[in-house]
Amino acid sequence: MKIIVCKHCGVKLEVDDSVSQFNCPNCGKPIHLSHTPSSKELAALIAILLIIVASSISVWILIGNKTSQSFENTQNRIIKIEMPVSAKEAKGMNYEILVDSLRTAGFTDIKLIEDPDIRIPIIGRAEDGKVKKISIQELNSGKALTSFDKGQKFLNNSEITITYSVVKGGNKK
Repeated sequence: MKIIVCKHCGVKLEVDDSVSQFNCPNCGKPIHLSHTPSSKELAALIAILLIIVASSISVWILIGNKTSQSFENTQNRIIKIEMPVSAKEAKGMNYEILVDSLRTAGFTDIKLIEDPDIRIPIIGRAEDGKVKKISIQELNSGKALTSFDKGQKFLNNSEITITYSVVKGGNKK
């Protein structure tokens, strides 16, 4: 049993715990009782919430670790990937743009060779950073290919060598 006060007329009433609504015997207005959890019920709810939170954190930690491990495994795996440009397209490109494109595709072993050009006004201007030659070393055959197609697949750790022009001396325009 519990004692409540009617909010309409102010009369104190003794009500059984199992009753959730009734009419006030003094003023006749309806009274709706909300269930107030006991301290045992509150303790049980808090314990359940703590278990849910702890479980969620544990799952998050486990999934987070597996995600970072799978990313590391992908980075260290040897896989076949598509060449983003053909050898013909690569020649004449800026070497930095080509390197970015190759790294984005997933290639990891890129070597750069500077090839000095002399600027001669009669012949025309040489361009700094222009790709002159590209080759990819096939690991299984040991051959360096200087001709390949866009989309052709190679191992991501195949050695790619890019030779590019570096302008030295002459009359600068």
